[in-house]
Amino acid sequence: MIPPKITLGPNSLELCYNGSGLTIRANLLHDGFEKHVCGEVCIFACVSDPVSTPDKPITKTISLEKYHALDFSGSTGRRDLASIMTHHGIEGETAALVSADAVNRIIEHHRTGEAMVKALPSCDVIPPVQYLLFPFLPLGQATILFGARSSGKSEVATSWAVYSSLDSVHLEGIRTRNEPINTLWLDYEQDQAAFQRTQGRLFNGLGIKPFEIYYRPCSRPIPDDIDHIINMVLDSQCNLLIIDSLGPAAGKEITGSDAAILLHNGIRSILNMGVTILYLAHPPKGLQSVKSVYGSVFFENLARSIWFIERKRVRGSEIAFVRLQNTKPFQSDNFPDLAYQITYSGQSINYVSIPVEQAFPEADEGSRDVILTILQGGNLDYPALESESGMSRNTLRQLMKRLVDEGDVHRFGTKQKPFFGLAQ
Repeated sequence: MIPPKITLGPNSLELCYNGSGLTIRANLLHDGFEKHVCGEVCIFACVSDPVSTPDKPITKTISLEKYHALDFSGSTGRRDLASIMTHHGIEGETAALVSADAVNRIIEHHRTGEAMVKALPSCDVIPPVQYLLFPFLPLGQATILFGARSSGKSEVATSWAVYSSLDSVHLEGIRTRNEPINTLWLDYEQDQAAFQRTQGRLFNGLGIKPFEIYYRPCSRPIPDDIDHIINMVLDSQCNLLIIDSLGPAAGKEITGSDAAILLHNGIRSILNMGVTILYLAHPPKGLQSVKSVYGSVFFENLARSIWFIERKRVRGSEIAFVRLQNTKPFQSDNFPDLAYQITYSGQSINYVSIPVEQAFPEADEGSRDVILTILQGGNLDYPALESESGMSRNTLRQLMKRLVDEGDVHRFGTKQKPFFGLAQ
């Protein structure tokens, strides 16, 4: 039998047997009575889609069994797992071989942990970074869209979900993968009617035929709900998972490390499936000016990329402006700030790309004052300025060049690692 593809998760193990089209996931492994290895098993099968043709075969993954409690120790675990598979129509010999191999691997993984492997770099051709939606959503990674309440996070995230499924986008600087995707939205904030209204207005603004986005209202924190969420990701064949928002999804005290660690442990199983994740987040009450996620480095470490959003409405009109800053770039991809003019009507929402200085002319002056205030505390390099100001590296480069040219700031150090201080 061909060895399975193994995916490790927090307290879980997934075994994908390509030869038989079966996937076994063992969750919540623990030592039971007299050190027996116990837990829950989920079984999935890869089957032919009804729309499949001989020229264009299409398969999909379906769930055969969810959350079946088993004792994996000894012959009992093998027999019970094989019995479940034969009950769902799996041929007896295949069920016996897969169950025996799976149980052995489950027990070995529980008792020895993850194996050490040799990681050899590929230096000849470095593959480019892939994006589900360029430049916002690196493929198979976690991104945080962060901003104050009423800054338009949910609306912008909905637009990203819609844009990701299109062949192309009319907005400057945005590129899609030109392939259909499925999105699952986990909603802790609004209700389905509000979500569908935003969807409808965006589709009307684009002038395209609506398509489905999977939606689930949530009340339980993700660490307590991860098994159900994983099965929904599989059932929906989801490529993009949007979590609105990060605070209630974490569930615990968000300023400490425990909540972030528990959340990451649960989400890692979904990332291992190749799903792209987008969190929406905002500062806690009373800290609306803070440009870090809940003021916690632990939550910022959850994501490979962070975008900061701010919005201002034009009083007495149907127009608003949104500015997006990439405060934590993915793999050194430094992107310039982006701005959009949004026009609202009763039935539609329309986005148009515009220059940042046109949408936020006061932003440069405000940023200048922020940097000069920060440098009163001493000389700093780019990483320290990013951390203190919440600005992206690209924004800082432009701003620091201007401040140096104007004589307000002195640059020293090396070209690769410059430092900045207030001019004497």
